[in-house]
Amino acid sequence: MSERAPHGQEPGKARPFDDEINVRALAYYGLALAAVTALVLLAMWILFGVLRRQATERDPAPSPLLSAAERRLPPDPRLQTTPEADLRSLRAEEEERLTSYGWVDPAQGLARIPIERALEITAERGLPARPAPPAEVKP
Repeated sequence: MSERAPHGQEPGKARPFDDEINVRALAYYGLALAAVTALVLLAMWILFGVLRRQATERDPAPSPLLSAAERRLPPDPRLQTTPEADLRSLRAEEEERLTSYGWVDPAQGLARIPIERALEITAERGLPARPAPPAEVKP
């Protein structure tokens, strides 16, 4: 019995790869997909335009008093006119207090010391220990 070959080929020869893929159908599918995508994008663009127009028609016009109030400064006292500069000044003052010596209350003899020095002193002397609680008496 003789072997049957795929259409247009001799028996015993391998089929070329091009016969296995329908390039024309694949190209039509790609073009159809691109066309559908373009139509959907166009439909969304039109829909958003219609929705934007409806929203602007339904919104009331802003009050002229509102636009006049936006340009005025708040009444005095304006407590913080330069917040960035105020924050820099506060941080510099805190850094100075944390890294320098100074009096807290000279009348009572209370002074502050830098944090690094306080850590050194604590490491040398250790932390105070609490007395142990009394042992429980068992009957």
